[in-house]
Amino acid sequence: MRLEPVAPLSTEIAKLNVSLQSANVHVQKKQEELKRLLACQKKLTECEKDFEQNDNLCLKPELGSKTWCGNIAESFEAIREKNVQSNYRDLLNVQLDQALEQLKHHIEVVQTDIHLTLQTISSQQSQLSELKEQQRKERHS
Repeated sequence: MRLEPVAPLSTEIAKLNVSLQSANVHVQKKQEELKRLLACQKKLTECEKDFEQNDNLCLKPELGSKTWCGNIAESFEAIREKNVQSNYRDLLNVQLDQALEQLKHHIEVVQTDIHLTLQTISSQQSQLSELKEQQRKERHS
């Protein structure tokens, strides 16, 4: 098996070094993004818990017959129950859930990207080691 000349090996080594640097920068950026996404997920989950705990506040203050009565009072109560509380629960059960699911999916995508890039880096590092060893042998022969 004939070995390639030293110059093309140096070129290949340089290309791999640039590629490795780029991949490492990419991993750093994705790890920072992942950190931000996880913090966002934590905060959104805390908000969801707060929403769950405060569901009953939509109907506060309670309006008793001594405070408020008549057709207007009944209409007001109906609006609070059907519109305000309904929209509040929609925000909690639909919109927040959707946001958390989208966030979870994005986190998985970023984690996969990081994992695949780290595999590429490992492969390139192996190639780089082989090329350097090959270059070393050519220089000593």
